[in-house]
Amino acid sequence: MIVSIKNKTQTNLSVMWKMLLELIKTWGKNQPTKSYKPPVRPPVSETAGIDIQVPFAYKEEKKKKPTLDEPPVAEPPKAPEVLPHDAKKEGKDKKTTAPTPKAEPMEETTKIWITKAKLKEIMPYVSQTNLDKYFKPLNATLDSHKITTNLRIAHFIAQVAHESGSFRYSKEIWKNPKLNAKKIATRGSRFQLKYEGNTKLGNTQPGDGYKFRGRGLIQLTGRTNYVKFGESLDKNFTEGDNPDLVASAKYAVEVAGWYWSRKKLNALADKDDVIKITKLINGGLNGIDDRKKYLKKAKKALGIKE
Repeated sequence: MIVSIKNKTQTNLSVMWKMLLELIKTWGKNQPTKSYKPPVRPPVSETAGIDIQVPFAYKEEKKKKPTLDEPPVAEPPKAPEVLPHDAKKEGKDKKTTAPTPKAEPMEETTKIWITKAKLKEIMPYVSQTNLDKYFKPLNATLDSHKITTNLRIAHFIAQVAHESGSFRYSKEIWKNPKLNAKKIATRGSRFQLKYEGNTKLGNTQPGDGYKFRGRGLIQLTGRTNYVKFGESLDKNFTEGDNPDLVASAKYAVEVAGWYWSRKKLNALADKDDVIKITKLINGGLNGIDDRKKYLKKAKKALGIKE
């Protein structure tokens, strides 16, 4: 009897042990392991219309790189902030966009009345540097003073070519003036020394003779003429070092045009009167032969038959 009970007890334990092992195996199958991998999203063509559940750790979307078939889409521009109508009335300080700056007007191009090649033909010894420097101002002056016929141009170029030594000089040659304490020149030619105190030239202040010596392609001389030339351009050519501006390329040509117009030399050029033109510029006939040579070259360059 005791043996039978013992065998039966062993059999029950064996059955319970097996059941326990099966339960452990079943529980182990349902637990994730270290080699667990989340499901891979299948191609779009296979999942159209299907809501695929993705593990939480993989829900962050990466920016899609543009392909050749799909160019990147530009973000739409932001609308500018405009000051509300009511705020304008109340004068409130509202944030507004800065106005677009206006473009500066382009400089008007000057008409070319005479080319560099023709100027070179008239003045064969002019340097390229001086030719380039005076080319634009010269054409601007021809235009503004109506020196726009071939005969007028020929006479004007002939006179300034002689006066300036083919654009070489734009101010009077005054060697070693040796200024004293009052800035009065104590050395110079007898004509230059007469500038000082010359009331006909308007030289009324000490040092005016040297200060307002000749400048320009047709030389401007004396305080009175510097004042009048400045008034024509609304510019001061008398204060400080301003007289030297008249020797610069822009004003050196312009003062020649200003003097030409003031003396009404276009009318004499139309008559081809080189003698009277020379007298009004020079005060005499100094260098008349040289002026005539330049005039002859100018007429040839511009196709004027004599």
